[in-house]
Amino acid sequence: MSDQHSSIDYFLKIDGIEGESKDSTHTNEIQLIGFNWGETQPASFVYGTGAGSGKVSMQDLTFTMRACKASPKLFLSCAKGEHIKEATLVARKAGGDQEEFYQIKLEDVMVSSYNTGGGTGDSLPMDTVTLAFAKISYQYRPQSDKGALETPVKAGWNLQENKAI
Repeated sequence: MSDQHSSIDYFLKIDGIEGESKDSTHTNEIQLIGFNWGETQPASFVYGTGAGSGKVSMQDLTFTMRACKASPKLFLSCAKGEHIKEATLVARKAGGDQEEFYQIKLEDVMVSSYNTGGGTGDSLPMDTVTLAFAKISYQYRPQSDKGALETPVKAGWNLQENKAI
């Protein structure tokens, strides 16, 4: 990760939904093109007081992938409102050592949105999928000056209880 422009591989493992990854470490997982997730905290600064805060607004996790055998299952899971026990997204440096340095684990998951589309040319159709969740755990492993991954920095949140885990 010393090269800020190195390629990154993203994989998503969803309980009960197989992808087409042939990677030896992530066989049958979904290989992602990208993802997006975040949160907002309503805050206000009123004259003469400190900042007030409210309940966090946690965004669903959205990812983009090429259409694959997971596509119909994701579509159906969204249509049925199925509950999924767990989904785990990992990022690693492509090529070379392929060290996993980033992980987001979701628990009590539902597919809240499924979209697919294509265009002209030889490219495969693309899916954009959104996952809602009740719990999220997030970790990042910094890299030392010598290139080794260090101890993970971890955080988590339970949305139902509105507290850290």
